[in-house]
Amino acid sequence: GFEARHLANGAWALARWQRHCRLHGLAQECKPAVCRPALRALASEASGRLQDFKARELSRLLWALASQACLRLRDLAPAILHDFHRPARLHEFDSEELISMITSFAWMLERGVWERRKRHMHSMARPRPPPPAP
Repeated sequence: GFEARHLANGAWALARWQRHCRLHGLAQECKPAVCRPALRALASEASGRLQDFKARELSRLLWALASQACLRLRDLAPAILHDFHRPARLHEFDSEELISMITSFAWMLERGVWERRKRHMHSMARPRPPPPAP
């Protein structure tokens, strides 16, 4: 497998490029259908070895995944919790890295709430078929 720093840097570079293009209205060479599977593959590779990531690397990885809606907490949360329970692990992060991770988790929570609500509202807006004739 790849070294932790390579996983983090690759994910960050890909997500940063996507975000830069979106924010500046530039055509994206890498479509979400390509970008997201690549990021999910990097996340899968990283999930079993979060302890190998330095604080900055883990912060960048989580930001990259969250910024492209690829942070699957159902898959990564157990590994993240396990890593954060290591003695003094949270003390390794500076304030910028902590804020970045908190923002990443907030994005995913926001997406989870709004996407569910949007799907629910969309299903309510669909015309209902007429009741069956007696």
